[in-house]
Amino acid sequence: MEHKSNKIIALEFYKKVIGERDDSLIDLYVSDEYIQHSPMLKQSKAALKEAIEFLKQIPKKVDQKSPVVFALEDNDYVALGLSFEFMGKHKFVIDLFRLEHGKLVEHWDAIQDVSDPAGTMAFSTLSAQSGDAVDTLANKSFIRKVFSEPRENKSDAPSTKDFRSHLSDRQKVKVHRVLGEGNLVVVQSEGIRHGKPFVFYDAIRVDDCAVVAHWTVEQQIPDTMPHENGMI
Repeated sequence: MEHKSNKIIALEFYKKVIGERDDSLIDLYVSDEYIQHSPMLKQSKAALKEAIEFLKQIPKKVDQKSPVVFALEDNDYVALGLSFEFMGKHKFVIDLFRLEHGKLVEHWDAIQDVSDPAGTMAFSTLSAQSGDAVDTLANKSFIRKVFSEPRENKSDAPSTKDFRSHLSDRQKVKVHRVLGEGNLVVVQSEGIRHGKPFVFYDAIRVDDCAVVAHWTVEQQIPDTMPHENGMI
């Protein structure tokens, strides 16, 4: 039997189930113990099928390109960065999956409307990945330090100082996960912004202990959701 990486499984799920809207494959890719954290969906595989049925009602573009900008795998976790047009709006999305035994068992996400086209171009700079396991650990450690010490560091490269400044409007930040593959790191966190609770996903490309590109998806945590799993 062909062995597939978690990344390939997540990408196949997104392409075949979400992109091609084939809900008959949900049982193939999704565990019966699937835990949903998205604030838009109910807790069940049946809710996924309902979502696909909704998507079937929306005409697909003939020349539709893959919305996946990057895919990162870190042990049981896969993070996908997406950029696409939906119902007249441009959206950035981070989907985070946890897999067990070749199936998706848990899902988180954040969705943000984008009004600045330049942001899409900047996002494309994150797709590059390189480096071995040692590089990955070093890059994750560096980014953990940036988040734990979000104040100016005189030894930082200018772009890293800019990134620390980017974090400065967040209060009571709690980092939940730091995931990495080569020179790409994704941080899942929550905090307070403008007095409201938010979930943050920061996708960061690291080079020689410096932030060289970054992209953020943030979404306010709603007061109520269609499940009791929380958003993070």
